[in-house]
Amino acid sequence: MDSTAFTKNDPLALPQRWFRWAGVVAVAGAIAAVAADIAAISLDPARSFLATSVSATAVGEHAWFVDAAIYLTGLSIGALAFAFHYWNIEHGRYRFGIFCLAALALAIFLLAGWDAYDPQQVPDFGFHMMLVYALSALFPLAALTLARAFSKIDRLWGHFSIALAVLWLICGPIYAVTPEHLEGLFQRIAFVIMLAWVAGVGVMLILAASAARERVDPGAKGA
Repeated sequence: MDSTAFTKNDPLALPQRWFRWAGVVAVAGAIAAVAADIAAISLDPARSFLATSVSATAVGEHAWFVDAAIYLTGLSIGALAFAFHYWNIEHGRYRFGIFCLAALALAIFLLAGWDAYDPQQVPDFGFHMMLVYALSALFPLAALTLARAFSKIDRLWGHFSIALAVLWLICGPIYAVTPEHLEGLFQRIAFVIMLAWVAGVGVMLILAASAARERVDPGAKGA
């Protein structure tokens, strides 16, 4: 991470030290979300990673694992949106990207809450699917509109954001024609793509905050 990208001439562009903790929340939340989904499937022999959809695992004795995974995902994304709101890297599309990120976190929280409130709903209709469609659009919008700002931190992070957005967009049409016995697999692939982006951007925040700290306080290195 090139700490010289942030100068005291533009203090709003300097990452704040607490951004590190937003990054930690994002990374830990993403890892815990994957672990919760694995636990929900592993504890029920009637379910499988290939055929059982994420929505289907949100019903039954171990549903709280899935609810936790979804809430943790929303929390992780919300932490990123909160940090970027206070990191004035760009204007325009960057601010729109933050809005998409915050809206994505809200949609995920509502999705978890709605599934818990109405577990017997028909999965192909209603508010559940509205939230799924919103989530499907908001994630690539956020990743693509934030990519240019990420490139100012390090070109690698901009490419990373674009690559995962493209992977997500490729998975959409494939999922639409996926046979039922592979539905769970492709949902989880999409889930992992999103969480990989969340964890990666969390790492970016941690590194940027550490680099800024070393620039402002050289004696902090190794502290």
